[in-house]
Amino acid sequence: MKKTKLPSLYFTVDVENLYIGVKDSFGRQMRIDFEKLLALAVRNRKLSRVQAVAHVVTDYTEVSKDFLGKIRRIGYRVMLDRATRKGESQVDVKLSVDVFRNIKGFDICVLGTGDGDFIELVHLLRERGKRVEVICVRSDIDRKYIEVVDAITFINEDVLYEVEGKK
Repeated sequence: MKKTKLPSLYFTVDVENLYIGVKDSFGRQMRIDFEKLLALAVRNRKLSRVQAVAHVVTDYTEVSKDFLGKIRRIGYRVMLDRATRKGESQVDVKLSVDVFRNIKGFDICVLGTGDGDFIELVHLLRERGKRVEVICVRSDIDRKYIEVVDAITFINEDVLYEVEGKK
């Protein structure tokens, strides 16, 4: 009897994209529970391995250090980028390169972003036989994804929490 190999999952998150989308759609006081977000990506699937990566633009303040420690404890590998004075960063490029470097280590790639800048990455992953899914805020999804990804999951209140005093 032949054993079926369980698939592996690579969950990569553009934290800034989701953070802004959540604030714009659900209110300034709302934040993402990254443990619940990871559970949403996994969705009770039987997997051989799960890797979670958070791509973070940071200013290295105490608040960001607390946040980074928290998501590391959940199990995310954190990749940092510093924004320029114009507010630009290289997160999109770094996220794409990171996924490509790890392409042999997963069967399913879940992108935590609705940013259309990753559409070419999606095409590349699909060409390599990977299943590609997107988790994002409904109002932030680039419509190009609808035709090319295997599944789209929209963030809802179940993976959010409210920060007091931030209304």
